[in-house]
Amino acid sequence: MFDQKIIQQLRGAIEKAIEETAVAVQEGARELVPVDTGNLQQSIQIEKIGEFEVRVSANTEYALNVHEGHATKNGGFIQGTPYLLKPLQDEEKNLAQRVKNNL
Repeated sequence: MFDQKIIQQLRGAIEKAIEETAVAVQEGARELVPVDTGNLQQSIQIEKIGEFEVRVSANTEYALNVHEGHATKNGGFIQGTPYLLKPLQDEEKNLAQRVKNNL
């Protein structure tokens, strides 16, 4: 069986690595998001939703339209900017190394 101290250290390292990764995703998203007024950029937030689970999201009514793209009134389409997806994909590969660094 594993020593409780080792389990606690591992849990702490994982938790910290997840938090660090979420901050990196948030920062990356804020760099990528198109800026008009800055409201969308500033609305990108981190929310802890479980022991090893966080959510990085934007909280404006138009956040999804900017991310995914949207139809215009005259029938055209404005391409989205996946400002959350790209940083998430970029940072996903760094999570294991962050856990190792935090041990």
